[in-house]
Amino acid sequence: MECTATSKASEGNLETPLENHSDNADQTSTNVFFQAFAAGTIASSCCLFQLGLNLLASFNILHVGCAGFNTILGPLRPYTRAMTIAWLLQKWFTSGERGRSKCCTKGGRKGLIVSTVMCLTLMFMPEMLEQLRHSNLDLIRLGYQKLHGSEIIKMEYVVDNMGCEACINAVERLVDGKSGVVHSKVSSFKLGEIDIYVDNAGADPTWKEKFENELLEILKESDYDLHPRGWVTKKMTLDLSKTMFHEPFASN
Repeated sequence: MECTATSKASEGNLETPLENHSDNADQTSTNVFFQAFAAGTIASSCCLFQLGLNLLASFNILHVGCAGFNTILGPLRPYTRAMTIAWLLQKWFTSGERGRSKCCTKGGRKGLIVSTVMCLTLMFMPEMLEQLRHSNLDLIRLGYQKLHGSEIIKMEYVVDNMGCEACINAVERLVDGKSGVVHSKVSSFKLGEIDIYVDNAGADPTWKEKFENELLEILKESDYDLHPRGWVTKKMTLDLSKTMFHEPFASN
């Protein structure tokens, strides 16, 4: 009887570590997922959060404009990305060590793959937005002229308060939604310059002033400003102050 009881107790003790290992593996995968989300978001200068604010603005829920994430995290992006990549390599190295010792489950490896893909997607989201932004402007203009038979003119302005790639997309979306606009493109993020192509059909002498006032009102709703070319933006002033701060003192 005592042997039987001991045997059952022993069997029970053998099952418990396996169950605990499975629970620990699931918990580890969940932790890695949230860590990857946080690391990827910070490495992108919180680009995802700015896109979320832009989405709220498009539904007229909340108008914040540029939240300034990139102003703080942008200069640190090379370092945060380097640390994120080092962290991912460490996770994969640890996973490989566990695999050789048969302690890494298939679910844990699959979770690490998902976390890695998500982290890299978030980290390089600014560059992906930049690529999506580029379009074949000549084809757009040619197609529009053939369809409507009207002249398209180019108008050049400066938009202030753009702080990151997500802001660029938000500004272009707002401008493209304006009546009469065929296409718009931020030609220089550093200078805040934007090129706006508009349909000039039937334009009266007061059309330009009316257009600019309406466009300014649209942009101001999302905390952006419209100015003529040559305007010194807040980003330019900030970049200049950083350059002056980091310049070495001239020797006498």
